[in-house]
Amino acid sequence: KCEIFGEEKRKSFYGKTKGEVDQQIRDFKRRLKAGEFKVVEEADPSETITLHELAEKIIEDQHDLNEISDSTYDRKCETLKKLAPIGNVRIKDITEDTVKKFLITQMSYSQSIINKVYQMLKGTFDEAVRKKYITEHPMVSIKKPKTKQEKVKVRALTLAEQEELLDILKTKKVLYGDQMLL
Repeated sequence: KCEIFGEEKRKSFYGKTKGEVDQQIRDFKRRLKAGEFKVVEEADPSETITLHELAEKIIEDQHDLNEISDSTYDRKCETLKKLAPIGNVRIKDITEDTVKKFLITQMSYSQSIINKVYQMLKGTFDEAVRKKYITEHPMVSIKKPKTKQEKVKVRALTLAEQEELLDILKTKKVLYGDQMLL
């Protein structure tokens, strides 16, 4: 095991005899002390992290810390898929205009979906500012958009319609008929 900048790395040695393996270990240690191995430093996350990566990390952390239930985790993962059009953009490259253009494309969805997408975007940028990946929040002046879907007025069945539905469900084979009957 070698510790380079506090991170443990493993190296395996193979040989026909114990002496061969011992020699390989001594050679490796000598080369390590001589500085022959190039240490690759990790890139600064503020330079490379994408919107999708940060949002996914937030969701995973919430789930790992038991802050959200399994069903909430699944719902958030589905919402994360909606961010795909801008998901692979580095967080530091996303501007207010980028977010506005993206939100405009989401307006054909229900208000519930738009609310979830907006909330996830806002939360992700809040975290990016908190972690100092970005200095300015691109959504500071963006209000939540409203859906363009037409509202459909829902009405209850009349007694005659209810009796007709029950008669059909009892006499004919209908997909999910038992569930509707229940």
